[in-house]
Amino acid sequence: REAVTKGYSHVFLVDDDVLLPPDALIKLLAHDLDIVTGLYFLRRWPHQPVIFDHVDERGWAKWGMLSKGQNGLIEIQNAGLGCVLIKTEVFKNLEEPYVQIGQMDKEGWCDDIYFFIRVRALGFKMHCDLTVRAGHAGQLIVWPTQDKDGNWFTIYDTQGAQAIQINQLNSAEYENQVNEQKKMLAGVK
Repeated sequence: REAVTKGYSHVFLVDDDVLLPPDALIKLLAHDLDIVTGLYFLRRWPHQPVIFDHVDERGWAKWGMLSKGQNGLIEIQNAGLGCVLIKTEVFKNLEEPYVQIGQMDKEGWCDDIYFFIRVRALGFKMHCDLTVRAGHAGQLIVWPTQDKDGNWFTIYDTQGAQAIQINQLNSAEYENQVNEQKKMLAGVK
């Protein structure tokens, strides 16, 4: 409300568990779009992009999946509110409260999905800049376990979604993994 009444041009929403690259805001502003989000993934397995490419007749959104080689700016149907730049013109066209909880699912949040359904109904389009890649902090639980033969494994668990079982490494394998991770992280942008 304050951004609208004081004549600001945009509102930049960033969740407290989303980590941004230093140039995120500059890149999003450069598009001069009504709504543009950065790309971040869901915190729990299987870590889908928090963008949606289809909304059904009930208003429920279907996860957008990225294609090999896809990059740049894409149009989307819905998104999360975790890393999004919105022109105040959008809010001027909405009834308050702008963000509402419990409209889609009485026991769930879905405030972001409902917000963007309302916005799209007013004719505003949404985009995602796939070059603005934000991190999404999540809870990770590492469970030690053994198979029936006594081999040790690690279960990778994100918010109760036990998804990956990883073999324990010997010393040489461990050193190789550490070096590979350092190389990979050096190339992350």
